[in-house]
Amino acid sequence: MAVVASGRRVVGAGWVAAGACVLVAALSLLAPHALIYDAWSWSLWARELADGTLDTTGLSGWKPLPPLVGAPVALLGGSPAAAWLIVERAAALGAAVLAWALAARRGGWPAGLLAVILLVLLAGWPRYAAEGYSEPVVVALLLGAVLAALDERHGWTLLALTGAALLRPEAWPLLAVAGAWAWRARPDLRWAVAAAGALVAVLWIGGEWIGSGDPLAGSDRARASRQPPGSPLGVAVPFAPAWAGVAVTAVAGWRSRDRELLLPVGVAAAWSLTVAAMDLLGYPGLDRFQVPAAALWSVAGAVGLVALVRAARARGPAAAAAAVAALAAVAVWFGVGRLDRVAGDVQAVADRVAAPPPRRRARAPGAPAPPA
Repeated sequence: MAVVASGRRVVGAGWVAAGACVLVAALSLLAPHALIYDAWSWSLWARELADGTLDTTGLSGWKPLPPLVGAPVALLGGSPAAAWLIVERAAALGAAVLAWALAARRGGWPAGLLAVILLVLLAGWPRYAAEGYSEPVVVALLLGAVLAALDERHGWTLLALTGAALLRPEAWPLLAVAGAWAWRARPDLRWAVAAAGALVAVLWIGGEWIGSGDPLAGSDRARASRQPPGSPLGVAVPFAPAWAGVAVTAVAGWRSRDRELLLPVGVAAAWSLTVAAMDLLGYPGLDRFQVPAAALWSVAGAVGLVALVRAARARGPAAAAAAVAALAAVAVWFGVGRLDRVAGDVQAVADRVAAPPPRRRARAPGAPAPPA
């Protein structure tokens, strides 16, 4: 009974945290805000879906989840843009809670706190959270999927990865692996596995087909788009010491075959390699596409860094103090630059708020539209 009660308390605390995130996100809309072009496109599509029409031409790249979130709100006469911002900002806050929970499983509260700090300092995170980007939602869903997988909650893992797969194609391989795992481990969930695969295929291909008349139009636009050069393998962890922590976590997990250490590292590596592979195939490998992986790298790095300090402490107070001082010095060195980047992101958000609202882009027939 004690175990059941403990589990109920954890689930209850999770729902309370989720409600608090939604409340804070809703209150944040009292301040001036603005949407990026992608989110504005999703809001327009939500209104068109509510009206029984859909035109995806001349706008951003099609993603099924945001218009589906906004369509019921538009049908009731509300603002799909506000609805998406609430969902997206609540997800940004929820991602911090999930990063804490995932890191604290093995590293205690110090690792949880460090994971949250690393997440918040990810390059561009303030802009992603403030302007309606999809990255915070994908991060929250991916972290939630890893937590559910560690607890062998196959249904929740499938649900979270299905949501991520309706936002980013990089989640498709992970959904396939999770589906195969659930198919073998939980025969009663085979219907859910089949439904998840069908839902992702139908909504991605069908939505673009209805909206533009070409089911592959989104893929063609993405490959034809001109993007600034970047490194598809670059992952924006806040500072270099985090990579030492990732190495410690990976090695310790491999030696002990500890899936609580290996799963976050493995999922992050799979996501990063998928982004790199898609870049090689001609799809834009933008830095922000690596943010979901970077969130998991940050969790793994936090756990590893705390383990390093604890290992040094076992050698005596002097070794522990030296380890902490060395990590703090390097963190400050790299952190100053990251804080400057955060300040720049905050200014970019202010500039967008002051800018005119976006408009549907006119384009010549056959010209590619920029992808989300």
